[in-house]
Amino acid sequence: FRKFNELIEDHFMEHWSLAQYASHLAITEARLNEICKRLADISSKKLIFDRQMQEAKRLLIFTDDSINEICYQLGFKDPAYFSRFFQRHAGIRPSDFRNQHIQQ
Repeated sequence: FRKFNELIEDHFMEHWSLAQYASHLAITEARLNEICKRLADISSKKLIFDRQMQEAKRLLIFTDDSINEICYQLGFKDPAYFSRFFQRHAGIRPSDFRNQHIQQ
């Protein structure tokens, strides 16, 4: 589990597939997911998404970079897809998230 978290930290901006993570750990995707569920009560995919979201939120709050720039920094190829990804996982658009935190 620790090794998986280290791999996420090293490669979350490269958008590795779950198969790539599992391959580097020499286990199956199903086994990786089982370990994550047992130890953290969260799916392996969600751990990856959570790390991407953590970095997106950090960049939105602490930089003046545009949302498009942040999108590309995080390895997303399409700003529209990044916005949908962010909204699906945060329940709010990236621009609205940034505006909420500027006002605080």
